[in-house]
Amino acid sequence: MAQLRSQADDAQRIHSWLAMSDRTFGRGLAGMAGQTYVAVDDVEHVPGVVAELRNLAIAEPVLGAVTSIADVVPPDQAAKLAVLADLRVQIDDAASVLEGRARDELLALRPPNDLAALMPADLPARLRAKLTERDGSIGKVIAVKPGVTFDERDGRDLIAFAGAIRGAKGSAKLAISGPSVLFADVLLQIRRDGPLVTAIAVAGLLVMVLLVVGRTRRAVAVLAATAAGTLAMVAACALVGLKVSFLDFVALPITLGLGIDYAINIADRASRSDPRTALRSTGGTVLVCSLTTIIGYASLMVSDNLAIRGFALASLLGEITCVLAAFAIVPALIALRFTQVSASGDRTLTSDEQGFDASAHVITTG
Repeated sequence: MAQLRSQADDAQRIHSWLAMSDRTFGRGLAGMAGQTYVAVDDVEHVPGVVAELRNLAIAEPVLGAVTSIADVVPPDQAAKLAVLADLRVQIDDAASVLEGRARDELLALRPPNDLAALMPADLPARLRAKLTERDGSIGKVIAVKPGVTFDERDGRDLIAFAGAIRGAKGSAKLAISGPSVLFADVLLQIRRDGPLVTAIAVAGLLVMVLLVVGRTRRAVAVLAATAAGTLAMVAACALVGLKVSFLDFVALPITLGLGIDYAINIADRASRSDPRTALRSTGGTVLVCSLTTIIGYASLMVSDNLAIRGFALASLLGEITCVLAAFAIVPALIALRFTQVSASGDRTLTSDEQGFDASAHVITTG
């Protein structure tokens, strides 16, 4: 998540103040590591959910303090008032036989006669307003702070934090809200949908190439160059230490489309003339087209926002690897001569339009 922040001077000052706030007052008062709120449908479920969350906090260090209305309106007040009434009677009995200072000290410990149960309506107005729902009910919200080991910049901690809170199901129906849970859901969505979206893009491009080019050497060259360019882009991103986020991941299906675009133009010209001629003619046009896109992505690299920079870097690397793959791989595969083996053992060249069948042809360099 640190790769999504801004590096502008104002943003750096804000991060500095937030870090000082965390050091001085503890984590969870500011920033993304703020409290997460859990709401139940019945206030009677609050004690059970609170107890379960506190037990989970023992096993999951990413969970911190759990607070609710039970911290300001004590439970079991009727039983406690009965104990205080019994103490009052015992003190009165003992004080009746004492005199002087001993009697005064004992009576100072006597519970007042007007003790009554503390109800939510008795809370200070400012505190009561924070605990009151629109329907007038009070105390259905539970606050959960992150633990001391929680790092809001680490996606694994965000996912573990959200998973731990959602593990407190019990018998209550929970509604959970908070920045940490929101960002964790975004990351989980990428984990689920990212491979699916990429697979759909691959399938769509594969069908398009087969429909437009057919089962020929050109199709093999185009798909091979696209695969190589995309894998090289992923490898380059890993080498430069680019972290995957929900923005730079978009560059992957875009790169697949770019790989097809550049390779298919080179392959079309190379199949109708000498591959070297295709590089000198169509290759120059493809290069100029790629350069305009490279310049566009490169301009995003000056942004103060690291998320935009991450997307720009991933896209820029994909652009470079795909155009290089189109220039290196497509002409090489088109230049190969596919020879058919006859029954007598003679080898005759086939035309490009006969297609490529590995079981009926052998590849030789021409």
